[in-house]
Amino acid sequence: MIAATNTLITNIAEKYFEDFSLKEVQDFFSIAITASPSLEDDVKQATTPGKLQTVLADAVKAIETQAAGTYAVNTNLMKAMNSLKFSD
Repeated sequence: MIAATNTLITNIAEKYFEDFSLKEVQDFFSIAITASPSLEDDVKQATTPGKLQTVLADAVKAIETQAAGTYAVNTNLMKAMNSLKFSD
């Protein structure tokens, strides 16, 4: 993951997922980006709440479909990402 993406993920973690550690959120995105590399660009382009919601849902989907059983992922964090709702 490039530094700019990591900074954005840190901001997301601090703003929306304070109940989880920064490392958990970083690990989640690292796994999701490994499973679906295009997510890294999507994270950088998530400039509106609606786009961020799409990125979170796509990250969860990437883990569920491509990385299931391969990595240990905090399922509560996945549920939190799926349940976060924004409007533009």
